[in-house]
Formats: sequence, structure tokens, C-alpha cells
Amino acid sequence: LGSVASYSVIFLAYLVWWSRLVWALADDGYLPGALRKLHPRFGTPHRVLVAYGVLYAIMAAFPFEDLLIADSWRAGAYTMLIHFAVVRARRSEPEGGDGFRIPGGRVGLWLNVLVPGLTWSALIIFTKRDQIWLGLGFLLAGPVLYALTRALRAPVPMR
Repeated sequence: LGSVASYSVIFLAYLVWWSRLVWALADDGYLPGALRKLHPRFGTPHRVLVAYGVLYAIMAAFPFEDLLIADSWRAGAYTMLIHFAVVRARRSEPEGGDGFRIPGGRVGLWLNVLVPGLTWSALIIFTKRDQIWLGLGFLLAGPVLYALTRALRAPVPMR
């Protein structure tokens, strides 16, 4: 019972945190403007929370194993994007700044990219063949949704 309560609190904390992130992206013009509206009484992004409720209800119809695979593929893609951003930042500013820097020079940098990349590749290779299409669908949904929102997005004036 304690474990269920604990995971419920963690889930709700993520739900509230991600709803603010989606609201901020909508406020900046990266997502549909309808998601910007806050609840008049509570000041919460209630439309985002309703959208999450619908999404989670749909996801409840899928087998847990499929959701786990899709989430693992998504997390791996996200991690690799972060690592590639670090490589790009190192190339654009080889001297770096005063902030955090991955030690070990180029070898250390590429080890930090290759080890998670190989781990994620192994996950993809060992995914059951009937579930590969689900993982690929989730991976390809990102660029498609990005292109769609970029095409539909109106420029937001600077504040």
C-alpha cells in the first residue's frame, strides 16, 4: 500500500511538472495557443492536464510491456539528443566556458556518447520483432510532430 501511494505521488508530481513545461512551450508559441489558458480560479494549465488525462486513458488500453518499450526507446532518443548537443557545443566552442566540462578531451567526450549509444542500440536490437514497429512509430512521431507544429506556429513577438 505504501509503494502504491509513493508511486502515485511521483506520478502526480511528474504530471504537474510536465503540465507547466507544456504550458510554457505553448506560451512561447511552440505548441498550440489553446494550451496557454490557465484556470481562472486555480491558475493551473487545466487544458494541458485534461489532455494528459485523455492521453493516459488511451495509454491504459495498451499492454504494459509495449508502453515500457516505447518509453525506453523515447528515453534513449532523448539521451542521445542531449549527448549530440554536447558534441555540437564542444565543436562550436572548443575552449568552452567556465561551466561544466566533460573531462578526458575528445576521448572522454566520445566515450560519454558511445557507451549510452551502444546501450540504446542493444535495447533496440533485442526488442521483440513484433514490437519494433511500436518503438519506431514513437521515434518517428517526434520529427513529424515537430514539423507539424513548426508549420502551424505563428511567430511570437519578443517581450
